[in-house]
Amino acid sequence: MEFYAVLGVVTQIAGGLTRFAVLLAGITAICLGYSSIELNTLVTDKEGENGGRSVTFVRAFTGNSSLAGMVDWTLLVGYTESMAMYAFAFGEFTLALPFVPESLGGLPL
Repeated sequence: MEFYAVLGVVTQIAGGLTRFAVLLAGITAICLGYSSIELNTLVTDKEGENGGRSVTFVRAFTGNSSLAGMVDWTLLVGYTESMAMYAFAFGEFTLALPFVPESLGGLPL
């Protein structure tokens, strides 16, 4: 679903290279998925935990909880910014629909 929300933004930025950008993003996603699976098995073997997420990986391999906390906050900010971009894109798509009014109660939508 998110792919469709940001496709217009990607097309506007990448122009004629949009297909290449989408292909590169797909390859990156496959690599991320593979590395997450491998890290999950390593953390499970090393720590006896049931795998984890990025913060667990950082803590398991560096032993530094402060660094893991910084990674966690960085991810939180990045996810929040992504959600804002999705909300903006869906809002723009909604306002482009012919049956959506330009204003509601005197306030512009």
